[in-house]
Amino acid sequence: MSLPFALGYWGIGASRDFNLQWFVIHYSLVSVIAYLASWVVMRLLFPRWRFRGGVWIGRWPKG
Repeated sequence: MSLPFALGYWGIGASRDFNLQWFVIHYSLVSVIAYLASWVVMRLLFPRWRFRGGVWIGRWPKG
């Protein structure tokens, strides 16, 4: 019995349509790509944030 049928979602597909291996691969790749994309965007938008001790708003450079 496939997972969609076990959960009661009969319209999703039969057991031959659901492949756990491809589901895990796809889910993992989407998660990693989303994490890396957000990490790169944060580094581009706030390049000095890590050097300020986590302070986003304030005077820079201090002195």
